[in-house]
Amino acid sequence: MRMTGMALRVIRTDGFLALYNGLSASLCRQMTYSLTRFAIYETARDHLGRGNQGPPPFYQKVLLGAVGGCTGGFVGTPADMVNVRMQNDVKQPAHLRRNYSHALDGMYRVLREEGLKKLFSGATMASSRGALVTVGQLSCYDQAKQLVLATGLLSDNIFTHFLASFIAVSRAGRRARRAGPGLVRSWVQGPRLGLPELHAASRAPMKRGRAQRLPAWDWSQARHWTWPLPRHAGHTSTSRRVSSVGRSW
Repeated sequence: MRMTGMALRVIRTDGFLALYNGLSASLCRQMTYSLTRFAIYETARDHLGRGNQGPPPFYQKVLLGAVGGCTGGFVGTPADMVNVRMQNDVKQPAHLRRNYSHALDGMYRVLREEGLKKLFSGATMASSRGALVTVGQLSCYDQAKQLVLATGLLSDNIFTHFLASFIAVSRAGRRARRAGPGLVRSWVQGPRLGLPELHAASRAPMKRGRAQRLPAWDWSQARHWTWPLPRHAGHTSTSRRVSSVGRSW
């Protein structure tokens, strides 16, 4: 089922607000996963670019993105798992729903009922996905913006930020899609999946026909186009304003 069809089905069966199931867990994930990877990447990038050296080369940006994304993926695993479970409740029968009240309630119940090990289940694959996504989003974003500005056709403004973000997230969605199915299965299902099952789940979308791959591509690309575009542009603009205020003090 395509993205629009699934959205309409959820609205018909559970109401419009069901589209936002897991919102608290999603926000918690961003405050752990995104905060960590942005902080590591940008702090290290600015440190390497101090003085008259100019921006670091692309291979250093890739390395910083991989390290920051890997760390952020590990830190954000508990909130990510709760987020997936809360969203998955919509398609479960009433007696199988976990009914987490919010993100903190979900993490507390997983810790109490399933143990600390389950709270970080899938952390290896989440860290790998975080590394790939961060390289695609942050490293490629910086490099794309640098190349666009080097043409001299555009200045460092909001349009340039959106253009560089579009280029970056177009690559990031394809990188992240491979790890998604295995992660979802490990978090939603009760028994812990082994590496062979996770590997098979991650490769399953690539073995299907084009018609079956498109819905997964729709969801992945839509997710990676809706929130990183304004986030990149807003984050860059805000960082510049904060830096100018800091220098004025």
